[in-house]
Amino acid sequence: MSTKSGQALTPVAPTDRRRSLSPLHWVLGCLSLAMRSGSELSRVVGEMHHTWRDAPLPWDRQHQADLHRAPRPYLWIKLLLEHSANQIHRSLALLPAKHSLANQPMHRVRSALNGVVGDKLQEWRHPLALALELVDEHGHELQLAQLQRRFPGGVILCLHGLGLSESDWQSEAGRS
Repeated sequence: MSTKSGQALTPVAPTDRRRSLSPLHWVLGCLSLAMRSGSELSRVVGEMHHTWRDAPLPWDRQHQADLHRAPRPYLWIKLLLEHSANQIHRSLALLPAKHSLANQPMHRVRSALNGVVGDKLQEWRHPLALALELVDEHGHELQLAQLQRRFPGGVILCLHGLGLSESDWQSEAGRS
């Protein structure tokens, strides 16, 4: 990234969260996401089973759905799926990844996924989760202090939500 005055900004190496995902990362990440989602579904269905079994009256404000009071298979399935997803997360951390975000079409899919279920991905510390970052148009992390030193008059930041990526700010001519 360079400025109008020709000064170059030095990008910082991508963080682990920004690294590109290999096809194996995507497959295991999606499998882990399915397991985590299945775990959440088991929790909800178990809580509903407990609620139906106890059949609280509509005016009973004291009733609380509790997975631990539901039949045990719900809890076992939830724990098995959570444990399996955690093991996949640990193995993904050991796999090498590329560090180039340029022309990675799956980066947009990852951004869209974060736009829809990003809060859950963050809560689960999922490998597909994206964090809030300051990056240039190529996905390289920048330091705000460095920008402020180079441009004492101020800096304009263009922000987007997790449903987009930095490549969405570029025109078709700028992507080549």
